[in-house]
Amino acid sequence: MEKQQTMIRNYTLLCVLFLSTSAFATHTIVVDGKELECKTKLTFEKGTLTCDDQVLKNVSENWWMSNEETVCGNEQVVTHDNGGGLRSVRANINKAAHIDKESIVCGTSVIKGNAKITGASKLLGSVMVIGSSEVVNSEVSGASIVHGSKIKNAKILGASSAFSSEIENSTISGASKVTQGKIKEDSNISGAVEIKNSEVIASTISGSTFVLDNSVIDHSTLDGSIKIQHGKLHRCQVTGATQIRSQTCNDNKNLF
Repeated sequence: MEKQQTMIRNYTLLCVLFLSTSAFATHTIVVDGKELECKTKLTFEKGTLTCDDQVLKNVSENWWMSNEETVCGNEQVVTHDNGGGLRSVRANINKAAHIDKESIVCGTSVIKGNAKITGASKLLGSVMVIGSSEVVNSEVSGASIVHGSKIKNAKILGASSAFSSEIENSTISGASKVTQGKIKEDSNISGAVEIKNSEVIASTISGSTFVLDNSVIDHSTLDGSIKIQHGKLHRCQVTGATQIRSQTCNDNKNLF
């Protein structure tokens, strides 16, 4: 009886040890020609490389480069613990963030909070994905920011940003900004456009256009220095320097 109890205790101890050592994947990287294993944590933040809470000093400027081509070009990559996706050794990613096996995170990208990167998504450059954001089958690149937003089958490029918004099957580029907006159905937003509390459907908006205050832009084209507040546009074209407030345009029949 005592022997059986001892065997049970030993088995329990082995299970505890296994769980404690397998909670994190071992990240193996090469730093200045030397192989390094990080068993619990590998971070690179503000120019500082940390392995298992130990700061590595005097590393070369190009310590992160790989001798072989990887999914991130010439960058060394490791597997993210949550989801199994590959990430650059320079990326700064919260442990709670999920990265699918089909997704990649390259460059000095930052993921904070419990963001989810799923499908064949790509994060490239120095992008930031923050909060409970979801990036699904999408590309986020350059210096773009995604905060509390859902990006699906879309591209967020350049220095664009999305805050508390939904972007689907569309492209946001340049230095455009979407706040509490919905962009969908192959819309193309470029330049220095700002969209706030509004919806854009199958439209092209460029220049330094502002679309504000519950406006709806549907199958329309806007280009220039335009400001729209409480506007409703359906199959209309607006160019130049124009201000539109609480007005409606249908099939260019009601011109501003």
